[in-house]
Amino acid sequence: MQPNLPVAINPNENSSVIAHMQAGEVVYVKEIAVSPEDGQLLRGRLDVPPGWISLEHVGTGISWAAKQRSGPVVMHGLLEGGRIGLTLSQQLIVTHLADPRAAQYGWGMGDRVLKVNGAHVRGEDDFLDALQQAIMGFKRCGQPLVFDIKRGVPHSSKAF
Repeated sequence: MQPNLPVAINPNENSSVIAHMQAGEVVYVKEIAVSPEDGQLLRGRLDVPPGWISLEHVGTGISWAAKQRSGPVVMHGLLEGGRIGLTLSQQLIVTHLADPRAAQYGWGMGDRVLKVNGAHVRGEDDFLDALQQAIMGFKRCGQPLVFDIKRGVPHSSKAF
């Protein structure tokens, strides 16, 4: 997935860009169309933001979007600086992907963290304690970090 995705005014490849989306933004695709220019670019029509995005080029297999799956989110490693690449609200809702690569693990904006490696988390202190334990388990024996989540819509934050 790309870190920024242009939103265009119509399904044509060369149409005017009217907005940009960041990696991890959750949208609902209302319609799928094939771009008339080459017949291999799948475009998706959105209500919010209004416009069209590229989904996949079927000829090359390049993808700019992924269908959002239910949890859990499983991370088999950490990002630079020992981080998971998220900005969370006090309610443990993902408000921003501080590192676009977090989307490759399955994180999306609006996700609410419920558990970290099986430990229930109800607030920032619980989350930080459970995250620290999960990171130690990863560093000791390569145990992945597993986050039980509830998918939701974005809210409004602290970077972890």
